[in-house]
Amino acid sequence: MSEKKIVLVHGYLRTHRDMRRLKKYMKELGYDAICVNLPLTFDEIDKAVEEFKLFLEEKIMKLKNEEKITLAGHSTGGLVIRKFIIDYPKLSKYIDKIILIATPNTGNELAEFITEYFYIIPRIFKTLRSLHPENVKKISSLDGTHINIGAIAGNEPGIITKPFFKSENDGKVSVDSVKYEDIDDFIVLPYNHFEIHKRRKTAKYISNFIEYSRFRI
Repeated sequence: MSEKKIVLVHGYLRTHRDMRRLKKYMKELGYDAICVNLPLTFDEIDKAVEEFKLFLEEKIMKLKNEEKITLAGHSTGGLVIRKFIIDYPKLSKYIDKIILIATPNTGNELAEFITEYFYIIPRIFKTLRSLHPENVKKISSLDGTHINIGAIAGNEPGIITKPFFKSENDGKVSVDSVKYEDIDDFIVLPYNHFEIHKRRKTAKYISNFIEYSRFRI
C-alpha cells in the first residue's frame, strides 16, 4: 500500500525550506510529504495559484487508481490552497483534505494596517495586498465541496505586534481570522506564528485529521 500524499505550502516571505521540518515529521508518521516553492513575496497570490496548479497537475498525473492528495498550507499558503480549489474546480476531485495552519481566512490585521499607512511597502511586497481583509473576502467559500477542511490556529502572541490585535493571536494572525464558516474542525495550539508549523505535535494533529477528519481522537 502506497503512502498517503500530502503537499505542504509555505507562507508569505518564505520558501519551501520553511516547511522542511513539517515534511520530516509527516514522513516519520508515514506520509509521502512534498514541499512546493511559490512566489509569495513580490507577487499577489494569483501568480502563486497558477504555479501551484502546474505543480499539482504533475503530481496528479502520477496518482494511482483512486489515490488523492491532502493539501496543508501555512499562513498565506492556506489562502493559495483555497483559491486554487475555487479557480480550478475540475482538479478538486483529486484533493482529499485541506489543513489550514495559521491562515488568515478572513484577512490579516497587520496587512491591513501596513497597506493603509505604509502604501509603498505593498507596492513592492505585493503579496501583502492579497492579505488585506477586503481582498481575502473575494476568495469564494468552499462550502459545498466534498473536501474536509481543518484549521489550526496559534495563540502565543508576539510582544511587538501585540498592540495591533484586540483578541487572541499568534503574533501575526488572530485566532478569529483563522476560524471561518467552511471548516469542519478547528483547534488552537500554544505556539506562535513562526513555530506552529514546525512542531511535531502539529504534525500529529494533521495526521489525525487526515485519518479521521478531526484533530482530536
